Amino acid sequence: MRKYRFAREHIYIARLKNGFSQRKLAKLVGVTWVTISRWENGSKVPNASYLANLASVLDVDINYFYVRENIYE
Repeated sequence: MRKYRFAREHIYIARLKNGFSQRKLAKLVGVTWVTISRWENGSKVPNASYLANLASVLDVDINYFYVRENIYE
C-alpha cells in the first residue's frame, strides 16, 4: 500500500532556491508570513487553492510537495 504525505520541508527548499523570504513568498501567494511559517513547520497544510498558487510562484509541480511512503500492513 502506498501513502503520500505533505512534505513541508519542500516549501522551505523551493523558497530558498528562489531566493524568497517568508514575507516575500507570502505576498506572492496571498497569505501572511505566519501562514508560510506554519506550512513550513508542519502545523498547517495549505488548501488546494493555496497549494496551486504556491506551486506556481515557486515554479514547481504540485506533486513536488508530496512524498510517497511505503506502508506495509
